[in-house]
Amino acid sequence: MGAGWRDFDLILRLKDEGYISSGGAVVEIGAQQLSNDFLRNKERVKELAHAFGVTTSLDLPDPTEPVLLHGKLEHLDSNAPPARDVWTWLGYEYAAVDIDGSPGSIPLDLNFDEVPGKLKKRFQLATNFGTTEHVANQLQAFKIIHDLVATVLVCDRITGCDQFFTFWTENLHQCIRVSGLCCIEHCSSRFAG
Repeated sequence: MGAGWRDFDLILRLKDEGYISSGGAVVEIGAQQLSNDFLRNKERVKELAHAFGVTTSLDLPDPTEPVLLHGKLEHLDSNAPPARDVWTWLGYEYAAVDIDGSPGSIPLDLNFDEVPGKLKKRFQLATNFGTTEHVANQLQAFKIIHDLVATVLVCDRITGCDQFFTFWTENLHQCIRVSGLCCIEHCSSRFAG
């Protein structure tokens, strides 16, 4: 899948509505790569730059030849550029919770680990663009996100394929809101409750 314009449209909306500001620190839950959708739309990248007051250009590769997996879902090439490049270009300090050894990653197992004290409430924005539904221990995964984020929000994408362990419900979102975080869901499946 990868991070695409569906995700960055949400980021643009949140910026426009004042939920997030330029700069600060972002943590991705699962280090993301940029999808062909993002790479194809270089004019949209200029819109993103304008919204965040960025005056430099972002050097992006051309999209790869599309390979459809099923429907319109494109295979994400393993050499796709990291979304980290976009976040740092936008002026954010970047980290990702991932066990894959990606640059800037915090190696936490979302099922079991605890957030180190120096990282608690360190980030203003956490993005979860398709990682936690692969995690068996949802309570611990969201505890980690809660511990990482200071005040702003958790963005999530609920993809709802049969391969995932969990489908989120409104009850989960109510629990997140009670914790003091703003939870924005921007892509639901027909399976999500």
